[in-house]
Amino acid sequence: MASHVTQLLDRAYDELTGLPAWPLFEPELAAAATRGEGVLLVMDVDRLHVFNETFGREVGNEVLQHLAGVLRETLPGQLLTRVTGDQFAALLHHVDLDEARSLGERICVRFRERRFELDGQVHRALLSIGLSALDAVADSDGGMGAARVALQAAKDRGRGRVEVYQSADASLVQRTDDLQMLGYVRNAIESNRLVLVAQPLMALRPGRVMNYSEVLVRILDEDGRHVPPGEFMSAAERYQLMEDLDRWVVRTTLALLAEHGSHLDGRVARFAVNLSGQSLGSRQFLHFVESAIRSSGVPPELIAFEITESVAVSKMQQVQVFMQAMRVLGCHFSLDDFGTGLSSFAYLKLFPVDTLKIDGSFVRDLAGDVVSQSVVAAVAELARVLQMETVAEFVGDQDSLELLRRLNIGWAQGHFVGATGLLADRIGELDRGLRPPEVEMLPAAAMVAGGR
Repeated sequence: MASHVTQLLDRAYDELTGLPAWPLFEPELAAAATRGEGVLLVMDVDRLHVFNETFGREVGNEVLQHLAGVLRETLPGQLLTRVTGDQFAALLHHVDLDEARSLGERICVRFRERRFELDGQVHRALLSIGLSALDAVADSDGGMGAARVALQAAKDRGRGRVEVYQSADASLVQRTDDLQMLGYVRNAIESNRLVLVAQPLMALRPGRVMNYSEVLVRILDEDGRHVPPGEFMSAAERYQLMEDLDRWVVRTTLALLAEHGSHLDGRVARFAVNLSGQSLGSRQFLHFVESAIRSSGVPPELIAFEITESVAVSKMQQVQVFMQAMRVLGCHFSLDDFGTGLSSFAYLKLFPVDTLKIDGSFVRDLAGDVVSQSVVAAVAELARVLQMETVAEFVGDQDSLELLRRLNIGWAQGHFVGATGLLADRIGELDRGLRPPEVEMLPAAAMVAGGR
């Protein structure tokens, strides 16, 4: 009997902090949300991994125990829980949003007062808190979704602070949309409900690679229609799914080239694959790409990787390592969104790129904007000196196209010059154009007669 009671207590209370466990907290939260009463606080220890890595997991556990103590002292009589890991929650009754914010700020202050020292190193822990009033949300998880959206806003806006969920706040609305899209994107990746399309580029000057296409990814919805990236990329980026997505794109592009493009090589075709900052910041991603290219049998010269200028600058060391390794294999590189950074020209010499993709903001209104024309002309001259290719994105009319040609831009891209189509079809079309004509075999008797 005593053993059974002990087991029940173990399941009901968190062993490390002594706080009620989530199974006790969840039904109370659901009941409060149904009534539309109370305020939910969701909090997360900022960068707890620093304590675990610097001081050891025992000190990391002390941080969590310290937070539990602060919560008990600051919120007596309120329901508390350790949700998981370094995330905690509190359900406040008979408190309005202003009072809840004040309590949250008091918790943040008291939490960071404690110093953690080891071998002369001193650290103070910070806490981010998100609040949601249960009478203002209607999500299916008792307000946890809205509170977590506010929690993420607190982290994005500097950490160690309190943010309140407001449905009218555009940035928070985007986070809510992203949170709702998260499971959809993850399921699409895991169940292979993705498809690759290719947008062909138009050569504006002779001597270019014969065929150049950018590879783009779409989700397939339940009716088989393509979901554009504008609807799911934000969620993939915010919730760290970009490396999974990039791996799928690289793996599938190589598989399609191996299956349908046996006659293609880097002299006649090039396919540009976009890479995210999350992938380039991952140590494992470089090894994955190297292995995937080698095992596919696809000529590396067929592949170009596109990296945005902002990612290249923010992750300079990782990008340089990745580029150098891929250049050794024979892959190409494009620097995307070129011209938007203040130091574009200064940073360019640090990256071994083949192609500069001029940001679309300079191309959309090119025909009527002398400043944009000057920027495009300057990039074209720089590329000429450095012996690089140039691509102008978002070309939308004939006047812009002709002007780009006169400015010596190498390639034009946009729906005006080339609509997207399935990547498999694009590869197959190019491959068929390179196959030698099939010789029709005559019957043996006819061959003998012909010989006579």
